[in-house]
Amino acid sequence: MHFAKRHKSLIDGIDVISMRSDHSFPRHTHDEFSIGVMTSRGHDCWCCRGLVAVQTGDVIGINPAEVHEGLGIKGEPRAWHMIVLSQDAIADLTEERAEEAEFSAPVFQCPEISAAVLKAVSVAIQADAKPEELDEQLRLICASMLRSKNGASARD
Repeated sequence: MHFAKRHKSLIDGIDVISMRSDHSFPRHTHDEFSIGVMTSRGHDCWCCRGLVAVQTGDVIGINPAEVHEGLGIKGEPRAWHMIVLSQDAIADLTEERAEEAEFSAPVFQCPEISAAVLKAVSVAIQADAKPEELDEQLRLICASMLRSKNGASARD
């Protein structure tokens, strides 16, 4: 079983993908940054930082060009939302070059970040959403999840 819907947000370079699937996704990369929240069940995810388990409520951070895969369980679909951010959008949100930004971990087990991602998804897919609401949520999320490749937190 596989369902995916792409939602266009009001901010250029930012989309949301809502998925429910028991498929496994072979190793692949994306050009964009991706922030996801698992809303039901979970899966194992291999990335260049090793094998990690992703459970309901966990937040996923995938960097551009980072090889990763999602290992589904046949007959046990999981559900998640991914916020896809272009490198230009990340640069606007963090006020640093996208090439210098990276997620500090592949998975975050933090209820506050999870709630912020769910709120950003909700705002992004609303027909009457205000771009500044989404911008504010994404800035908070990026400050919590990203670090500069020179080792500094995005909050420093």
